[in-house]
Amino acid sequence: MLIVLLVYLGSNFFILFTEKLKLLKRALIIKLKTDLIMDEIIFGFQIDGKTRCIHHCTQADVVAIKMKCCNKFYACIKCHDEMEEHQAETWSKSEFDDKVVLCGNCRSEMTVNAYLSAKCCPDCDHEFNDKCKNHLHYYFDA
Repeated sequence: MLIVLLVYLGSNFFILFTEKLKLLKRALIIKLKTDLIMDEIIFGFQIDGKTRCIHHCTQADVVAIKMKCCNKFYACIKCHDEMEEHQAETWSKSEFDDKVVLCGNCRSEMTVNAYLSAKCCPDCDHEFNDKCKNHLHYYFDA
């Protein structure tokens, strides 16, 4: 009877362990797909899941901007300049209604006008770094 009980408990443990492994595998696949999507969309060095890079990595650094010159989202101008062989171009005022700014927290895209008038993401309320205002001239015409 004891052997039957041990076999029963062992088989149930194996089933539970296998199910946990399947859940872990599914979670890892989702994480890998998310990382791959981020790598394809946002360019830069050592980007985390919120678009932070080695140059700008505070809690509020969650904005990526599509560069006009190459039509790629970059974590920052320094990443662009270090990875590309061309000069960055700025978006003109006539293009400020184009969606070229990405919130790294929720992945929503916003227009330049929406970004310039916001202190946080209009969709998820994640705060933006106010020091980014010092760098706007790299991306947008005054």
